[in-house]
Amino acid sequence: IEQIAEQRNELLAALRVKPTGFSWCRRHSQLADRVIQSLIPPAHEDLFAVVATGGYGREELSPGSDIDLAVIPADETAPEVETAVRAFFKDLDYAFGTALKVPY
Repeated sequence: IEQIAEQRNELLAALRVKPTGFSWCRRHSQLADRVIQSLIPPAHEDLFAVVATGGYGREELSPGSDIDLAVIPADETAPEVETAVRAFFKDLDYAFGTALKVPY
């Protein structure tokens, strides 16, 4: 996550110097993809799917955009799915709420 945070800071710095519009948003969305993919351990890949929606799903993630996600469980009644999804959201909160937070 820290390496991706560094890349995001570089991307934000580049935006300040030379705004490039949609191509910048696409690269920013791809960084978010890498973060989300890194948060799902291989053991949990069959328990739920994560689908990007909204601006993020369209690869239009701007600097202040929220991250819209839909989480689709493989089996809503399985306790291990709930545990895995809760762990994912906890890690997601750390990644986007702390590690990747942009100081204003």
